[in-house]
Amino acid sequence: MVRTLCIAVLTLTVALTNAAALAQEKSSGRVSWWRNPKIQHELLLSEGQVFLLEQIFQHQLPARIALQRDLERLDLAVQHALDRGEPDDAAAMHAIERAEQVRMQQNIRRALMLLAMSKVLMAEQRAKLSTLVDSPPLTLPR
Repeated sequence: MVRTLCIAVLTLTVALTNAAALAQEKSSGRVSWWRNPKIQHELLLSEGQVFLLEQIFQHQLPARIALQRDLERLDLAVQHALDRGEPDDAAAMHAIERAEQVRMQQNIRRALMLLAMSKVLMAEQRAKLSTLVDSPPLTLPR
């Protein structure tokens, strides 16, 4: 009974997190590159590839959101320390170092996600995606 309730709560949490991310994506007008029909067509992505890319993204999403929240909180603490002229240099340094550690973790997690995504693509698709990213008329959504 307790286990079933925990699973239900966890499932609901993941669903709400995913729904919030999709709502934010839609409200900002951004579409992930693998969801963009034009890019799907350009890269000749199969349904299986789109599914795998989405799975990789969704698997990483909760941790990336948590890191972003931590970073925002820590950046605010650093800003408050700067605004106050923090008299304790060690405390200010600790806040700055912690914010930079989280920023580094965020960048590493994103890079690992992109690496996993690149493994789903064939060499020709990776080359074409690189061309699309570098080409002004077909830039990927941000």
